[in-house]
Amino acid sequence: MYAIYVFFTNIVLVNLLVAMMVFSFNKEQADAGEEYKVGKFRFQKEFYNKPAIPNPFSFLVIFYRLFMFFYERKTGKFLKLCQFVHPEHYINVVQFD
Repeated sequence: MYAIYVFFTNIVLVNLLVAMMVFSFNKEQADAGEEYKVGKFRFQKEFYNKPAIPNPFSFLVIFYRLFMFFYERKTGKFLKLCQFVHPEHYINVVQFD
């Protein structure tokens, strides 16, 4: 009688373990899309902010960006590379709950 009890208990525990693994896999799978979007956004932002020239000459890019920053603040004209894209397209890149 005890052997039957132990046998069914093991079956129930293994079934519970599988159910818990499936639950945590589904939860991670649901969050994978948002994590992918956040990672892609960070990569693109890092790529955009790094200068395209090698390190000894990167100070030229820094001075150019400082000049453009002060020029845009003084004139009020904001010059962007993507000036034809509407700003609403940048909003809600990733939506968090």
